[in-house]
Amino acid sequence: SQRAAARRTVAARNAAAAAQAQAQAQAAAAEEDAPEMTMSEKGAFLGSVAFSPVGVPGLVVGGALGFAAGYFAEQVDAARGHVARAYATRVQRERRVESERANTRKALEALETVSVQSDDPEEAARTSADLTAFLCAPCNTRCADCSARIKRPADAWVSTSLGVVVCVNCAAAHRSLGTSVSRIKSPVYDQWDVPVATALLAKGNDRGAA
Repeated sequence: SQRAAARRTVAARNAAAAAQAQAQAQAAAAEEDAPEMTMSEKGAFLGSVAFSPVGVPGLVVGGALGFAAGYFAEQVDAARGHVARAYATRVQRERRVESERANTRKALEALETVSVQSDDPEEAARTSADLTAFLCAPCNTRCADCSARIKRPADAWVSTSLGVVVCVNCAAAHRSLGTSVSRIKSPVYDQWDVPVATALLAKGNDRGAA
């Protein structure tokens, strides 16, 4: 009977230990699942604890003061978060605008570029550079017909049949004469090949006027 009693005692202890472990596990799980206290709640709790020696009035006053302090801290954090989000949004918007401006600048620069087409990249680059220099020569920066100032290659028009550079107004007059008299091309907006560009380079407003 003593052995049976001992066995019952051990079993009771093991059951108690198992029950205690289960209770601790349940308490830990409940603590993990419980929502985290807000700053206001934490402040109210800490204030109540700090003023608890005063009694019930201390609990009330401490809780109120702690809640107010926690609420103020929450508002400060919320304001900081709003400012951070607004700043990040502004930075992203400015970067997007700058990217769009850069793309626009590249597109405009492409419109300002004289480009000659060729299967040989080196020949195309060399002829394009020669044609650009031709258009920037002093004699070719004034219209061959009316002597109007041509500020940049994009403003120039070329009569490939006559080998002269004219302004936009005189280019319209040349077009009205027909391509049999004067064939007008833009050095920027129209396509150029090496033979046509080379033929133009042999002429110019100074030789055309002569």
